[in-house]
Amino acid sequence: MKGKFWIIAAGMLIAAIAEVSVTAFLVERLGVMKLVGVYIVTTAIGFLFVWINRLKQKSMSETMKNTDMSSFPENREEMLTDPRVQYFGKVGMSMGFFLWAVILIIIPGVVTDAIGLVMLFSWAASSTVRNFDPTYEPKL
Repeated sequence: MKGKFWIIAAGMLIAAIAEVSVTAFLVERLGVMKLVGVYIVTTAIGFLFVWINRLKQKSMSETMKNTDMSSFPENREEMLTDPRVQYFGKVGMSMGFFLWAVILIIIPGVVTDAIGLVMLFSWAASSTVRNFDPTYEPKL
């Protein structure tokens, strides 16, 4: 777990340094007012993609809330091989990915907006999201 923390921390530090560098470069090239316009446009594009995908995310969230967890196995080994656990695990990871993308789009900056948009594209294109079926009941 500690190794993952340091990898995430290093990635965030690199993104922050890239954001400052890109901002300084764009201020020099475009000026402050045009850069603010770029921020507004990239954030608006991000919000457009969030708006388009919100219904699928809401449906996924409702399905997760309404899932009867008492029918899932108690034993860890059985749980890892249960197709329902695997399916809903993928759904949960997709929802988390979507929320991280939204957070990155909300943060002002060109680099964070670009990362958020790439995450949204990959989230929207993932097979779990594309083939999401709220009535899915795998055969055991």
